[in-house]
Amino acid sequence: MKFSQVLFVAVSMAPAVLGGCYKSGDSGHYGAGLGENGVLESQCGQLAGTYEKDEDSHGCGTDSFNTKWQFYVKNKNGKKATLDYNNCLSYMKKESGACEHGGENTHDGWFVVADPNAGTCIPSNNNKARRAVAQEWSG
Repeated sequence: MKFSQVLFVAVSMAPAVLGGCYKSGDSGHYGAGLGENGVLESQCGQLAGTYEKDEDSHGCGTDSFNTKWQFYVKNKNGKKATLDYNNCLSYMKKESGACEHGGENTHDGWFVVADPNAGTCIPSNNNKARRAVAQEWSG
C-alpha cells in the first residue's frame, strides 16, 4: 500500500471532531439564538461550581430558534477545581458561537461541550435519561 493510500485511510477513519467544531449535525446558528432566552447565563448559573477530579455535569436549554442545546462540563484539571460563572460563559460562547454545529474543547483544564440538536430537553427529574445523555461525552 502506498503512503498516500495509508494516509487517506487514516484520515477517513478519524472521528468527526477531535476537539473543536462539529462538522455535521443540527445547526446552532453559531449560537445566535442563545442570547435572547438567556440560555448560556441560565446554564452557567447551574454548571458553575466546584468539581472533584473528573467530575462532570450537564444541562439543556432551548434557544430562540427552538433548537435544543446540550451543555456538558468535566473537570480535567487532575484535582478538585472550581469552574466560575464567567469562565463557563466564555468557554460555552467559544464552542457555540464559533461553530455552526456546536463543538467541544478543553479550556484551562475544563472539557466543555455545546451541542445543538432537534427535540426537547429532558426534564430535570428524569435523572436516568439525563445521565445517558452525559455518558455520550464522558467516555
